[in-house]
Amino acid sequence: MLGVSPQSFIAVKDSVTGLLAAKAAQMKRVAVPDAVYANGPRWSTANRKLNSLPEVNKQLIAII
Repeated sequence: MLGVSPQSFIAVKDSVTGLLAAKAAQMKRVAVPDAVYANGPRWSTANRKLNSLPEVNKQLIAII
């Protein structure tokens, strides 16, 4: 309805379920997991994994 392809979007998610939904929608994916779970392999579906939301910036968005 927006006339924009899903590949133009970046989904910033803190759950694996959210990452999988974004992947199914063919969006780019940034994970911001809770520190307790951050080292798990299940975050590998993300294009990028960050430690905190303030790490999202224009430079990151430009390279994803």
